[in-house]
Amino acid sequence: MSHKRKRRPQSPEIRVPIPKSSWVGTLKFDLYLALVTFLIPLGWSLSGFHPNIVLACICWLLTLGLLIHAFWITGKFAVTIKLVATFVVLAGVILLAWGPVIREYQRQHPPPSFAFVVPGVVLYGQPVSWLFLINRRGVDSLYNVEIYFRDMDRVISWKGRQYLPPEEISRSELYLSYPEVDPGYGLGFARKFQWIPFSLEHGHFWARISFRGGRVDEDLRIEKTDRGWEYKMKVFDTDTKDRIFIDCRDPWFPKETSDVATLPKCFPDVTNY
Repeated sequence: MSHKRKRRPQSPEIRVPIPKSSWVGTLKFDLYLALVTFLIPLGWSLSGFHPNIVLACICWLLTLGLLIHAFWITGKFAVTIKLVATFVVLAGVILLAWGPVIREYQRQHPPPSFAFVVPGVVLYGQPVSWLFLINRRGVDSLYNVEIYFRDMDRVISWKGRQYLPPEEISRSELYLSYPEVDPGYGLGFARKFQWIPFSLEHGHFWARISFRGGRVDEDLRIEKTDRGWEYKMKVFDTDTKDRIFIDCRDPWFPKETSDVATLPKCFPDVTNY
């Protein structure tokens, strides 16, 4: 005779609800602190300080974190719903705020203003010469601008010579001075100068541009290729050397072994803007 074992009835699962009093106090504190952190950037600006987008972003991130924490400590929603809601809110905030925050940061931290030399056009006269333009970057006007320009090909050709006539030296360098260089081209006329190069199709030029508040060095190279005129240009801070403002090379400019594999093109992205 077989004896069947009776199954013990399972007791129903008992869910112990989280006492409301255990999270209400934390919720109120999170909401109060979130309001304070949200209003700190407004108070900063109203106090007469310059707007600071970095400080504002830190405060708003704290506000968002406190609101998310307040949402998570409530016992009204399942974990899955909380995860999905948190992801949707974070993605929405990033998508909506990214563009305005970047624009405001760029407005508060504009790029440095400086001047540099760019090739313009070849003047096929007697003799053939280059027309160079003085371009400018940044939003501020530059004052007491001085440019010392050298034709490095001509300087290199002096190697081994013990005497140089004054006219030979004057054909290798140029000194320019402007009391002010404003954003844009001023009254519609770009500041420019004409130069007879030592080598028209393989030009190498160097310039030091100083102005009130700073100075930059520029290395400019020009090559005549089957595709036309190709440029390579580098503008960097004279004093630090490692602060590079412009570093470009046209696609068909002959590459050297030490060159970086890819660089932004010079024409027209740098030379014309």
